[in-house]
Amino acid sequence: MRIEAFKADERSEVVAIAGKTPEQTLLFAQPRGIAVSQNWQLLIERDDVDLIGICHVNAGHGEVVRAALMAGKSVVVEYPLSLSPTDATELIALAQRQRSLLHIEHIELLGGLHQAMQAHLPDVGTPSYVRYCTAAPRNPAPEKWTYDAAVFGFPLAGALSRMHRLTHLFGPVHQVSSHVQYDGVSPEPPMGYFKNCRCVAHLRFYSGVVAEVLYAKGEQTWRSQRWMEVVGDHGALVFDGNEGTLTDILFTVFEQNVDEIAAIYENICLPHNLVLILNPVFEYNEVKTGEKLSAATLKALRYWGKKKWVYLNNAFITLRQDGG
Repeated sequence: MRIEAFKADERSEVVAIAGKTPEQTLLFAQPRGIAVSQNWQLLIERDDVDLIGICHVNAGHGEVVRAALMAGKSVVVEYPLSLSPTDATELIALAQRQRSLLHIEHIELLGGLHQAMQAHLPDVGTPSYVRYCTAAPRNPAPEKWTYDAAVFGFPLAGALSRMHRLTHLFGPVHQVSSHVQYDGVSPEPPMGYFKNCRCVAHLRFYSGVVAEVLYAKGEQTWRSQRWMEVVGDHGALVFDGNEGTLTDILFTVFEQNVDEIAAIYENICLPHNLVLILNPVFEYNEVKTGEKLSAATLKALRYWGKKKWVYLNNAFITLRQDGG
């Protein structure tokens, strides 16, 4: 896909490629009229190459990026830049010293799902909680590099797009903890290919948002899942696969916030066809909720309860009017 994009742009020319398997690389290159280098080292040494595109196994990214930058080439690399954070920081500094382009691809931010999420995020009000799940059953688990921890990397580094989507929406992370299991409950990956991987992370952002992330794949992952939920004080965004919905809005009515109903109804509910569920507050047992609802507030609630896309249990109002 990248090669076709370069070839379609009159400003660029695909000069040569290198791959792990020479026979397959040649089969790919010949119909497209592209030269084949025996290895990536020879490719970087070519005088007619200005930019190197790197899209092979995660564990090899850092080494090739460093060599390309040292040779004065510009670099476009798939995430992750490196499996080592220290190495990645050094590579960014090296690109700056060399005054060379270093672009790490995060195409997940350009997709329709993320664009829709970003566009509708203000509709939930102030975000507070996020759940993000990606689970892919594979039985039998394939013997490929994405199932080799030494080559793929720590799950949420190898699958960095999950983290980048969150930091792009909610800003820098303040605290993070995570747990990983391979082939059952072992925290250590086996030598060679693993059969199953499960990683859970808890993140707290400087913005106050708390997120839970699950990434799982393999033979002990029983259900295919790909969804994300963002909860705010005015509603929630739920994306299941490529489909997204805004959930109904539950508004707890206090004496001091009844005047906010109009803005939520007109600015959020009507434009998005969302049901506004009005929940009049009340005290019970030892729970104190502040000032009781006045007669004027109860009258206002009855008014709003007659509006389109508004749900109000009038029995609640009657109960309060009767002193309950």
